[in-house]
Amino acid sequence: VWSTMVFPKEPGSEAYVAWHQDSNYWGLTPLDGVVTAWVALADVHEENGPMEFLPGSHLKDPEPQEETYNPDNLLSRGQEIKWREPIDPAAVVKATMKAGEFSLHHVKIAHASGPNRGTDRRLGVAIRYMPARTRSVHAEEVAMLVRGQTEPGSFTFESPPASAEDPDAVEQLRRSREIKDKNMMAGADMGRFEAKRKLAADKNVPS
Repeated sequence: VWSTMVFPKEPGSEAYVAWHQDSNYWGLTPLDGVVTAWVALADVHEENGPMEFLPGSHLKDPEPQEETYNPDNLLSRGQEIKWREPIDPAAVVKATMKAGEFSLHHVKIAHASGPNRGTDRRLGVAIRYMPARTRSVHAEEVAMLVRGQTEPGSFTFESPPASAEDPDAVEQLRRSREIKDKNMMAGADMGRFEAKRKLAADKNVPS
């Protein structure tokens, strides 16, 4: 497991995720077999901003992306695809789900999700899996080995927590977040990022 992340989207919020491809900025190689399991923790329906996918886009060369630093865009830098040609809305697939169901998507597939226009919170957790052969382009990276074997030094492996309040696990999480944040923001415009973070602080929060 490369990482996990919770994605809340409050009703009435303008928060959205622009069209993007994870492969453009995750820093993993090779990309084959890298997949995200998006687990619905609440019902996901048409009104509350389900994920949308462009089938087959993972079989083509990655689309160019720009960093917009839009405070409503939930991605760290406001990443957004600059389409070389318009996409056909009829080709887009929406992943509506009941709580407890999940979708799987490839690291290269183009995906997005719109604002929550419903009356209830849209909530999900993304679990990013990769084969044991996957490597990071960064000097330091963390992961949790759940199956298979890999070469020493490719990742620093995390250990499962002994309990909910395990102090070693808390410190491990702090350190791993520090490493991942450093890697994810490498090359970013930190001035624009900080401005985005401040503007987003009072957005997408429970009413």
